[in-house]
Amino acid sequence: MAEPRTAISSKIPQEKIQNLINLYEQGAFEEILSKVERLIELFPKEALLFNIRGLAMRNVGDLEAAIVSYKHAISIQPGYAEPYLNIGYVLSNKGDLDEAIDSFKNAISIKPDYAEAYNNMGAILQRQGKLEEAIIAFNKSL
Repeated sequence: MAEPRTAISSKIPQEKIQNLINLYEQGAFEEILSKVERLIELFPKEALLFNIRGLAMRNVGDLEAAIVSYKHAISIQPGYAEPYLNIGYVLSNKGDLDEAIDSFKNAISIKPDYAEAYNNMGAILQRQGKLEEAIIAFNKSL
């Protein structure tokens, strides 16, 4: 989760997306929230904006609101893998490990070569003592 992904097509001007990415890299999460809310008013059907809002909310510590935002992104664009990855990340940090694994699996079902999802799933499986399954997941992340 180094920065928001922009792989999906979007009607949002690229300079607006780049501005949000720059703010993310600077750790300016409150400013991202302010800007992304205005963009959501203009582009309410853009899943990318809800994913970015979720990332910012997670980084200011509002985990429940982050999950809601990620789920909204998924409701707009069910084939968008990144919100599933991000939900898994939040659930993992909350200690909801089985739910996190399910979310990573959802991301992988959309994007079968999703190394980050396999790696995160492997880390959880390792924490759970499921070493053989963890090794399989880690190997798929390579």
